[in-house]
Amino acid sequence: MSDVLINPDEYEIEDYLSKTPLFAFDLDSVLSNTEYLHEGICKKFGVGRFDLDEGRSTEGYQRFQFQIPGVSNNKMYAAIHEIVHDEGPSALPNPFTHDVLSYYHKLTRDPIVVVTARHRDNAQITYNWLKLWLHDIPFHAIVCHGVPKTNVLINVGCDYFVDDRYKTIDNLQGHIMHPVIYTQPWNQGRERQASQLRVRDLRDLIPIFNIETGLPPAYWPGNIPYPNRAGYTYLEEAPIYA
Repeated sequence: MSDVLINPDEYEIEDYLSKTPLFAFDLDSVLSNTEYLHEGICKKFGVGRFDLDEGRSTEGYQRFQFQIPGVSNNKMYAAIHEIVHDEGPSALPNPFTHDVLSYYHKLTRDPIVVVTARHRDNAQITYNWLKLWLHDIPFHAIVCHGVPKTNVLINVGCDYFVDDRYKTIDNLQGHIMHPVIYTQPWNQGRERQASQLRVRDLRDLIPIFNIETGLPPAYWPGNIPYPNRAGYTYLEEAPIYA
């Protein structure tokens, strides 16, 4: 497939990317909302949400993997592949995805680089989803099937990579300059942070975009609501304390 690279080596990446990107982004749970995946697995295996992803490890933190008693890893992986194939095209983007990525593209003139772990058979679905929701923003998509993202990202050469998986971000330490963790329940509660760079949503990247392109850190695009220090936008009402 010419529009998506699958498990590329360093030479394929060099030919595919027009230049070394400043940023690269994970797809699921960073750019796209994966609530459909949680619901699909619960429905497929006849379990409640608590049984699916509220289980805790022996260390007390929430697991990244979908685990259900009696369901093998192979069966779970097959189910995820099937649900992504059937329901993934209708997934909604996470808040501010298009506006923030559009701002990044306007500042850098770089295409958006997406590196995602998915079954190779879902490469076309991945491309179609990005084309739908980024529509006017050029992008490059790389699918990792059975290959660690760390290996691919070292060859991509980006300075920043944004992902929701604790293990991925932790493994990137020392390999790229700035691994960035996108806050989700399954990457919190650890004894050691995977990265000092953590974003609540993509808007938190805007000051970094500004610094990297020579703008004042506090410069803010007028079409994107500003998150204040309490985590509220100016369009929302903060709690009132007597």
